[in-house]
Amino acid sequence: MAVSESSHRRLPHIKAQALSTIYVLGDSISAGISGHEVTWPMRLAEQTRFQVVNLARAGATVNDGLPQAANIPSASAIVFIELGGNDMLGNTTADQFEKSLRSLLEYLARCGHHVVMFELPLYPTAASYGAAQRRLASEFSAQLIPKRVL
Repeated sequence: MAVSESSHRRLPHIKAQALSTIYVLGDSISAGISGHEVTWPMRLAEQTRFQVVNLARAGATVNDGLPQAANIPSASAIVFIELGGNDMLGNTTADQFEKSLRSLLEYLARCGHHVVMFELPLYPTAASYGAAQRRLASEFSAQLIPKRVL
């Protein structure tokens, strides 16, 4: 089991040019709740030379990813996805989650975006969400940031 998990424990190397723009699709972990928090996208912008455009909103599910992605004006952008927690905690089945995530990744691939996705921190009965996320990340060449980082 440790060997099969080892590839999912390494931080990805994200190739980006200085002054690139990063777009964030996400939920309250990225957006904050009250609007007064210092969010990780803010910290990323402060600590790097990247412009970070945070399209996240509190309460978002993977199904909300497409409307968020439609706000990315250019092709070949770097897109971070931090979605899925509200799906697991809500009424979204693992099959619905996979279908919505597939649609989002298909759209981003058609636009030529480089996708970096936060791996979901799973509770024991939610392994099917994580399996779908890993399967689709591999299929669409999206880089996964290990769940231990989130």
